[in-house]
Amino acid sequence: MEDFHRQIEDYTSEITNELLSIKSSNEIDHLSCLKCKQHTLQLREKVVKCLNTDCNWILFKEVCGVKLLVEDIADLLEQGETKLQKGLISKAGKKYDAYLILKEDYTTGFEFSTNKNK
Repeated sequence: MEDFHRQIEDYTSEITNELLSIKSSNEIDHLSCLKCKQHTLQLREKVVKCLNTDCNWILFKEVCGVKLLVEDIADLLEQGETKLQKGLISKAGKKYDAYLILKEDYTTGFEFSTNKNK
């Protein structure tokens, strides 16, 4: 019975977080797609997506085990990088910290904190 209660609490927490992220979706309405230069970004449950079918730019909201906040997404689109993301997990299972950056071809990459002078 105790396990059941813990599962319900976990599920409730997950649903609450999803609802809060939906509520905050209007916060990026002012941002346009950097690739096609149109005002067509949509915040979905797992991605930020350009609605222009000729462009189809997409950003996954979870990167290496870390969920990006709306402010991280806005920073990436407006400034070309996020604040330092801590606890990213590599394919080998090792944790590391890095900045998520937007490359010239509009894909994302990493800049490691040892390379930054911030």
